[in-house]
Formats: sequence, C-alpha cells, structure tokens
Amino acid sequence: MLEIVPAILEKDFDELSRKIELVHTGARMIQIDVCDGKFLPSISWPFSAPNVLSYDPAWRSIVAEEEGMPYWDAVDFELDLMIMHELEKIDALLKLGPSRIVIHPNYADTHAFFHELRKRIGGDIEIGIALHQSAQAESVFEYIDDGDVSFVQCMGIRKVGFQGQSFDDKVLENIRALRARYKDLPISVDGGVNLGNAPALIDAGATRLVIGSAIFGSENPALEIEKFKEIE
Repeated sequence: MLEIVPAILEKDFDELSRKIELVHTGARMIQIDVCDGKFLPSISWPFSAPNVLSYDPAWRSIVAEEEGMPYWDAVDFELDLMIMHELEKIDALLKLGPSRIVIHPNYADTHAFFHELRKRIGGDIEIGIALHQSAQAESVFEYIDDGDVSFVQCMGIRKVGFQGQSFDDKVLENIRALRARYKDLPISVDGGVNLGNAPALIDAGATRLVIGSAIFGSENPALEIEKFKEIE
C-alpha cells in the first residue's frame, strides 16, 4: 500500500508547527529533516538555535517532557537524521517521539553503528538507511540481509538536505534493483518527488513517497496529498 509522507525541513519551530498543522489530517506519517550543519551545510530545527540543548524554548520543553511535538496524538514522525555523531544525540532526539529513523551512513564500521543504535533505541522504532545517488543498490544489501535496517530511503536528488531540487531518474535503477531482490521491503523515495514522476516511482517498486516542495509549495497541501494518494 502506498504511503505519502510529507517532509518538513525548517529552521524555525513555529514554521515547522504550521506545516504540521497543514498536513496532519491527511498524513499518517510526517518526516522531519534534522540537519546539524556539520554532516551537510544545511541546518534545521532543533540545531538551528545556538547551544540548542539549553537554549531553544520549544526543544527544551519537549526534552523535559513538558510538551510534545505538534499533533503528536494524530500523526507519527520519522526523523531523517543528516547529522554527525548520532549516538551522542539520539537520547535527546528520541524525545521527539519518532516511529522511524533514517540514517545516512558515514562510519568505518556501519554494522557496529547500527547494532549500537538498536540497543540504544529499543525494538519499537524502525531504522532505515538512506541510499544516495552516488551509491549502487548493492551497497545496502548487507545491512538489509543482516537485519540492521528494515527499510531503504532512496534519494531522488543528488544534493541531500535541501528541498526544491530537480528529480534525477537514476533513482529508478536503485528502486528496481532493491525490489528485484526484496519482494516485501518498504522502499521510500525522498527528493524531487512530484505528481509527474510518482507513477514511475511506484511502478519501479516504491511504497513510500517522501514529499516536501510538491506538497508545501502548493496552494492546498492537504488536497495535494489526496492527489498523490489517488495515483495508486
């Protein structure tokens, strides 16, 4: 079954909240892009505030469990972690209540990282691995086969961490290769997804479409989600 996942990349918590409000009735899952400005030049909330662990009021309230994420009782959240040193920050980030976490691997021993991450977060949160345009599908087979990850997020753009980029259809090759090997694997596509290329992504084997600009750049984001749902 096709899943439409609105993606939000914002420096300001109020704007992030506004966008969640726009789509929370039409989406079961919302992706929050988390960029620390170190893994990539892009930066987003909660790392957009100086000394974020003690400064940003919204972050401070959530970490202290005084408040939850906006509409936490209506939607689930997926964190796309484009950050350095995830294990040092994961305990605080878990306060956001994610159901899924996407990892962009950059480790000498990726297996060891995933094993430690699983120990830290428990068994209820899905872990996915991002497959960049520069990589072949075969590069993530070992992590799927060993049970390190339960889904793959194929990047449809070359420059991750920035919304509004042009779609690169090279991603179709990776989706097809993954689907040929794994019949039931959830496959997400993130970056450049729109109503024009969504049918090809679904035909190739994608089961989750992660969409930012095409939804939030429309006049009616909730209606735009319904248009994507009708493709299936």
